[in-house]
Amino acid sequence: MDRRAFVRLSAIAGVSLVGHARAQSQRVIDLSERLAEIRQQHGIPGIAAAAVRGNSIVAEGVAGVRRIGQDDKIAPDDRFAIASCTKRMTAAMIARVIDSGKLAFETTLVEALPDVPMRDDYRGVTVAQLLQFSGGIQPYLTFNPAQNAILRGFKGSDVEKRGQFVRHVLQEEPVVKPGTERRYSNASYAVVAYVAEQRTGKSWEELMRAEVFEPLGMSTAGFGRPRSKERPNEPTLHRKTDAGFEPEPDDRVNVMAVFAAAGDVHCSIRDFAKFASYELNAANGNDTLLKPATAKRFRELSQTTAPLMYPKMKKKAPDGKDGGQKVVGAKGPPPAGSGRSFFGGSEYVSAGCILWSEENLAAVAAINAGFSNEAIRAVHEGIKKAVAG
Repeated sequence: MDRRAFVRLSAIAGVSLVGHARAQSQRVIDLSERLAEIRQQHGIPGIAAAAVRGNSIVAEGVAGVRRIGQDDKIAPDDRFAIASCTKRMTAAMIARVIDSGKLAFETTLVEALPDVPMRDDYRGVTVAQLLQFSGGIQPYLTFNPAQNAILRGFKGSDVEKRGQFVRHVLQEEPVVKPGTERRYSNASYAVVAYVAEQRTGKSWEELMRAEVFEPLGMSTAGFGRPRSKERPNEPTLHRKTDAGFEPEPDDRVNVMAVFAAAGDVHCSIRDFAKFASYELNAANGNDTLLKPATAKRFRELSQTTAPLMYPKMKKKAPDGKDGGQKVVGAKGPPPAGSGRSFFGGSEYVSAGCILWSEENLAAVAAINAGFSNEAIRAVHEGIKKAVAG
C-alpha cells in the first residue's frame, strides 16, 4: 500500500472513532453532570472531557460557558487550546518524518542545521535528545521583559521567526550540559520542529496536518487561539486572578508562533480523544502511524521521558518578571495504578490526557482557563470511576 492510500484509510479509521461511538450512543456515558460539579467546585468557565477504549468513545461531556459573564454554553464540538499536549503531537510528527527517511533519531544539530551558527555544546545534540529534553536547551517556560522584547523583535513569516529564534537560542549557554539530564523545555521543541521544517521544506503547520491530523481524522485541529475573528463562537481563554477568572484581552500579544510546536494546537475534545486513542493503541502494540522499528524506538523515548503528574504551577510574580505559568514540580508521586499522562498548561489554558493502557482506557480533558490542573485531575479520576463502574 502506498503512503497516500495509507493516509486515506487512516483518516477514515480516525473519523470512524466518533462515528462508531455515536452509533453506539446507548453505551456512551454522559459526563456532563459530573463536569458541572467539578466546574462549580473549581470556579472554572468551561470544560470538556471524553474517554476512549480502543477505538470507541465510551464517555463524554461538556459544562460551562465559552466566556465568563455570558450565557453562550460550551458545545461538544467546541475547540479548546491544549497547550503543551501539543508536544506529543509534534513528537508523533517528527517520528513520521523519520519514517519517511528525511530525518533520524540520531541526526545531530550540526548535521541538520549546517548553516546555523551554534555553540559547540549543541553540535552533537540529537533529535532524540531534543524530544527527551536532554539537549540542554534553555527552558523558556516563562518570559521576562528582556526575552519578550527579543521574541517580539523577530520579523517575517512564522517559519522565519522560528529560524531567528533557533539561531538565538543555540547561542545561549545550555541550561545543563547536553546529554547529562532532562530539563523540560518549550524551546527544545521549537528547535526540533525547525529541524523538521528544514529537512522537509514544509512548515510545522503543514507537517502537522499531513502527518498527524489528516491520518487520525482530526478535522477540527488547528493552530493559535480557538476563538478568533474567523471563529467568533469558540471558547475564550481566561486567566485566574484573586477575584476569579477574567477573559483574555483581545489585544494581548501572542508570541506562540515561535513556540508553536511546543503548545499552539487547538481542537475539539472529540478530536483530542482521537489522538488519545492513537496513543492508547500504540502503547498496546498497535501503532497506526509508524513503522514497527520507528514505533519501538519512539515508545522507548516516551518511557524515558518521565511526565509530570498534575504539575503544580507558579503564578506570575507581582513584579512582572515572570511572564506566565511555570512548572515548579510534580504534585507528589502518582497514585498506584495511575497511567502515563501528559499535560498542557499556561496562564490561560489547562488540558491533559492520561492513558491506562492495561485497561485499554484513556481520558482527555480541556478547560478554557489557566491554573486548573487540579480540575483536570478531578476529571480524570471521575472518568476512571464512571467507566469502571
